[in-house]
This record gives sequence, structure tokens and C-alpha cells, in this order.
Amino acid sequence: MTLLTLDKAIDSPRYITFQSIKGNEIKFIYPNLFKVEVYKKDQNKIILKTIPEIEQAIKNYLKEELRVFNAKLEQENTKNLSNNAIKGYEILKKINLKATPYETKNSNTARKYKPIEEKEIIQAIGGEEQIKILAELLYYLNITNQQKESKNLIKDDIQSTRDNFDINQKTRYILKEYLSE
Repeated sequence: MTLLTLDKAIDSPRYITFQSIKGNEIKFIYPNLFKVEVYKKDQNKIILKTIPEIEQAIKNYLKEELRVFNAKLEQENTKNLSNNAIKGYEILKKINLKATPYETKNSNTARKYKPIEEKEIIQAIGGEEQIKILAELLYYLNITNQQKESKNLIKDDIQSTRDNFDINQKTRYILKEYLSE
């Protein structure tokens, strides 16, 4: 923080933007792991999933986010280069072909973005082990409310959460997973 920036801007939701080869701005919103479904429905109750089920829910959530990212990239692949971009790239092509989006020296079409693969996202997060750790953390955060009835009104839902809150569940989990031999 300096005198010029008294407050730091924090984007909500967090995202990254970049200018595409075609000159358009592309915006990717970072995945929010708190949106992962950690409860399953059973008639009029919701029940906390097991850690392996939460792991799978994380992977499913990331697959859906990846589908959205790749759709944006594919949409960008179908667009044409602007006239200004073509003029600039033609000048760059004479100097250094690698500084342009062209596939070959004789080509005037931009190379295509490749879709992001699921294994790349899992690697970026830290691998399968990191997904397991994230699943355990989401389980731990919700362990005090392992089961509750679905309610139509928010005030009833909040009251149900209060009624079903059980700190002993968290204590048992800590003793079993971390403090036992």
C-alpha cells in the first residue's frame, strides 16, 4: 500500500483477463470451491457426503468450470482477426514469426487455442493428493451439520441449522483422525 493506492481493489468474483490473439478481452472467473456440492438430498433431508464423495464432487465441479473455460476459448477460435491486428502482425511477421499468432510464414490465419484438459487443472491445483486434502477440509467445515431437513423459509432453515449443530461431531472427528495412534 502506498499513498497513491490507499485501498487495494479486490475483485469479486476473482478473475483473470487477457487479450486474445484476435484482440478481444477474455475473462476467466476462478473456480470457487465453496460452490462444490457437499450435501446430498435424501427425500426432505440433506446429508453430508463422505470424503470420497466430496472428492468426486470437486472433480465434477472442476469439469464443469473447465467446460465453461473451453467454450470461451472455442468461441474465440471462431472469430476473425481484426484489420488492425492483421496489419500489426504482418509487420511483426517480417521481423520474427514467433512474435505473431500465425502458424507458418505463409499463413494469414491465427493458430487456434487448444482446450484445457482435466489433468492440467488437477495438476495446477496440486494433483490428486491436493483434491483429497480439499475434500477433507470441506468435510471438516461441515461436519457439525451432518444432516438437516430442507426448509422452505430461510428463518426455518437457520433454526434447523442451529438445532442440528453438534460440536461433538467435530471433536470426535479430530480425536479419531488426528489424535489417535
